[in-house]
Amino acid sequence: APPASEEAVPPAAGRLADAEDAARAAARLRRAVERRFVRHAGETLAPKDARAMAMEQMTEFLEEMELDQVVGIQRWAKQTCAELSEAAAQQFAVEIADGK
Repeated sequence: APPASEEAVPPAAGRLADAEDAARAAARLRRAVERRFVRHAGETLAPKDARAMAMEQMTEFLEEMELDQVVGIQRWAKQTCAELSEAAAQQFAVEIADGK
């Protein structure tokens, strides 16, 4: 048996063990955002509402992964939410427009 210091230590709750775990976590986030948008298929959403739907999922993701306190993560989160929202809106024919 390997010495105790060499034994595999399971990742802490929320921690990602490797790149494969990270990819699965990102895919879960994308699907969560898509599930929110599919409920509005064919509808028009205000940009603020679309951002809020995606950001809600992102906030849960960051907390679950214990990344919510990482310095600079909010900029990445906002950009990623914008991209996920745009893709989901396009996929499910959700128009993002001001009600004017």
